[in-house]
Amino acid sequence: MGKSSILSVFCIDTFEKLCYSSLHMLPSSTTREAYAKINLHLAVCAKREDGYHDLSTLFQLISLHDTIDVAIRPSTGFSCAVEGLDGCCLRGEDSMSRAARLWCGLAGVSAAVSIRCRKRIPVQAGLGGGSSDAAAVLCALQSLFPDRALDVDSLMDVGLAVGSDVPFFLFERTAAWARGRGEFLEPVETPSGYHVLVLMPRTFGVSTAQAFAALDSAPGRHSESWTASEVGKLFAEDCSSWPFYNDFARVVGHDELYAVLQAACDGKRDVFGSLTGSGSAWYAVSRDEAALDSIRSAAVAEFGDDISAFRAKMLCDHRCDDTL
Repeated sequence: MGKSSILSVFCIDTFEKLCYSSLHMLPSSTTREAYAKINLHLAVCAKREDGYHDLSTLFQLISLHDTIDVAIRPSTGFSCAVEGLDGCCLRGEDSMSRAARLWCGLAGVSAAVSIRCRKRIPVQAGLGGGSSDAAAVLCALQSLFPDRALDVDSLMDVGLAVGSDVPFFLFERTAAWARGRGEFLEPVETPSGYHVLVLMPRTFGVSTAQAFAALDSAPGRHSESWTASEVGKLFAEDCSSWPFYNDFARVVGHDELYAVLQAACDGKRDVFGSLTGSGSAWYAVSRDEAALDSIRSAAVAEFGDDISAFRAKMLCDHRCDDTL
């Protein structure tokens, strides 16, 4: 073996030992809960020159969640393996893989990352499952590599590069008034005691890209000019008086199904109902659990196995430890 070959083997062996030594001193795995969100309000402005849309939205975390296990082991280069997403997306194209790749590249970390997702949040639902999963992976990497942890701005930039909703899931509050693509966040206090019923159609999903395209061709769109303080005051009122709306509700189609769900909500006192995100999930919010049970029963009676129901609560004091 020549000197150059011996030197190469020595350098690789030394690098692997350094990687192992560094990782050996750190926790090798961690678990994070990835909570779903609902959009209590969502107004979409015209498309920008960069192809994105400016939004005004009120994000709210709910207790429905995925569980994300992240493990690391020493490696001379980055790799990422994800389990638990069969049928959800193509291998390597999921939000968690992208988040891990971007974070490790920016942090200068070489490691083999293994991710297991215990999926509970429906896909193509407007509940932010993919974005929340990605944020949970970023949280995990921040804690597993504390000496390489990114600063707040860099972490948020990585989140935004993965998806427009990810910065909210990296935020330290359960509710936020968001502008821009969703990256300009201001905290809003969540009123206590609200239960959530999520109704998810089983027969169709909604493509976010197609929903935006439909909205771009729809007339009569406008955006509220509320401040975060004004939104907070509106949010503190009883839900039956909330003036919030979702622009996508006009263009996602399936009008008969959503009309039945809206009528079920409108027929109850102290209930607020709306589409979340670009759909396809619909939710009802109330402090009256009996009212939500009645809405669930009506929806199941009307649509049977074509709809799934999930019960949750609006979170009031959640934060992702070690995120920022």
